Amino acid sequence: MVVDDNPFNLETLKLMIKQQFNIDVVKAANGEQAVKVFREKNIDHKKTCISSCKFPFYDLIFMDLNMPVLDGYQATEQIIALQKDQEHKCSIVALTAYQNKEALDRCTDIGMQEVLNKPAKSDAISQVIQKYCNLLKAV
Repeated sequence: MVVDDNPFNLETLKLMIKQQFNIDVVKAANGEQAVKVFREKNIDHKKTCISSCKFPFYDLIFMDLNMPVLDGYQATEQIIALQKDQEHKCSIVALTAYQNKEALDRCTDIGMQEVLNKPAKSDAISQVIQKYCNLLKAV
């Protein structure tokens, strides 16, 4: 999943991932939408998913930090709380223009796995996907 309030950033990252890995990307325009979409797939879908569901969970979320409605920090905290009792944990990677120590420390403190600076480079995105995306490991 890619979460960003900037439609250009959303579409650019979606296309980058699709071209490099042929993975369909779910988009969310703010943290509130991201939490809703995450809950629908990782929590609600799990209840109805039978053994034929090959990949019923999100492995990775690229999360912008500065968004309206619910920012990336708050969305990450909620998503982490939703998966506290789950065996499968989704990795969350921050995408941000902020490069100060306070922002980086906050990302780490709330449980984000990594922080990528915007604009994110194709090779950095690729490395993160290869590191955290179980879909690629299963193929």
